[in-house]
Amino acid sequence: PLSQAARGRAIRVGVFQNQPAETIAAMAKAVDLDWVQLHGDEAPDLCQRLSQHWPVIKAFAADPPFDALAAQIAAYAPFIRVALIDRPKGSPVPVD
Repeated sequence: PLSQAARGRAIRVGVFQNQPAETIAAMAKAVDLDWVQLHGDEAPDLCQRLSQHWPVIKAFAADPPFDALAAQIAAYAPFIRVALIDRPKGSPVPVD
C-alpha cells in the first residue's frame, strides 16, 4: 500500500472531519498514520484522546473579527501540535 511505501520518506497524515474518535483511531491504525489532522468541529476532549497516540493538527476557521481565534486555539493548545489557520473557501479576506 501507498502508506507503507511512504514510511520513512514522508509524514503520513490522515485528514478527518467530524468523525468519532473510534473511527479516526481505527483508520489511523489501519494505515499506520504518523499524524492526524482534524478539520471540523471536533472538541478539545477528542484532540486530547487522539493526542495520546498521534500528534494532532487542528484546523481553525478564521473569520473576521479574528479576536476570538486566539482564545479558541488556547483551549486546544495542550492537546495539539499544530494549529492550522484556515479561511473559508472563496473568502477574499487574508489572515494577518
